[in-house]
Amino acid sequence: MKLLVFAAPLLYATASLAQTVGPLYPLFPPSLKDYLQLTDAQVGTVVGLDAAYDQFSAGKQARIAQLRASIGDLTNADTLDPAALGNAYAEIEAINRDLRDKANQLRSDLAKALTPAQATRLKSLADAQGLLPLASTAECANFLAPLPSPVGSILAINGSLGSFLTASVGAAFTPGVVCGGSYSVSSSGTPVPAFPNDLTAYLGLSVDQLKSAVSLEAGYLQFTLDKQARIGQLQQTIAGLTVADPLDPLALGSAYAEIEAINRDLRAKRADLQTALNQLLTAPQAAKLKVLNDARNLQSVINAAVCESLLLAPPTAAFRTGDFSQVVVANPVVPNPPVPTPVPPARYCGM
Repeated sequence: MKLLVFAAPLLYATASLAQTVGPLYPLFPPSLKDYLQLTDAQVGTVVGLDAAYDQFSAGKQARIAQLRASIGDLTNADTLDPAALGNAYAEIEAINRDLRDKANQLRSDLAKALTPAQATRLKSLADAQGLLPLASTAECANFLAPLPSPVGSILAINGSLGSFLTASVGAAFTPGVVCGGSYSVSSSGTPVPAFPNDLTAYLGLSVDQLKSAVSLEAGYLQFTLDKQARIGQLQQTIAGLTVADPLDPLALGSAYAEIEAINRDLRAKRADLQTALNQLLTAPQAAKLKVLNDARNLQSVINAAVCESLLLAPPTAAFRTGDFSQVVVANPVVPNPPVPTPVPPARYCGM
């Protein structure tokens, strides 16, 4: 009975502490926890494994920083020492290999912490990650609407002013030219958009569907180019009005308002184009497009999984395994200061 008498205050104190402190791991992304349906104990395991890797990585990165400083001094020395340079570069590469091996082991250990059902959900997330480039292409080709800007972003405003650079002549706001503006001009002077082959193959578009899609995109592209030309003229006007003395608020306001009116026309035109393109698709093709959109909507969860080392980051365009292009050459006059050993901060992978 005495044990129960002492246990009750302990339970009360624990509950009070939990209410005061809040979640056990406030920096762990809730979206990832909810998607994978992780328990608090599993989150603790992930956080602990990540922290151990971060500590290992911090020590290795400190050594890389020291080696870079040495390489800077060796590179600027009057007499070059190829052996010393080679040893330093080789040690950097050896460290990078150690880091990659450690990261692979981390992902293996993290996978062991998941239940089979959670592993299946993580596999679905990895599959969605693999579709993100194609989803981006579908948005670029106007089959999918642009995702809204994050709340609080300067681009989240309804107007175009967040995208407008004052006195930047000709830097017209582009609301969605087909795939980065990739197009050719026919003999008659009509713009012909370059339709992405990977999206054509993924959706299984027929020749007739592709012809109709290119025709719709061409009409939109011509409309966009005309509107952008007008925006360029208005930007030149605004540049002149901004440096004028005295200022003419009404003229400035009219120019800015016309830019916003044009951008609204462009957004409405793109929405109409997206509807028309989607109407070209068969039911199975529309289902495949929905898969791309669903993958795109998981972007924040995918980013969190990459940040927590549960998923690999997308491969980069680098063609080598070494660290050599990142070497910072020391100032030939100012010597390199000693590099302190960094303390790894707690990971923050978004909310």
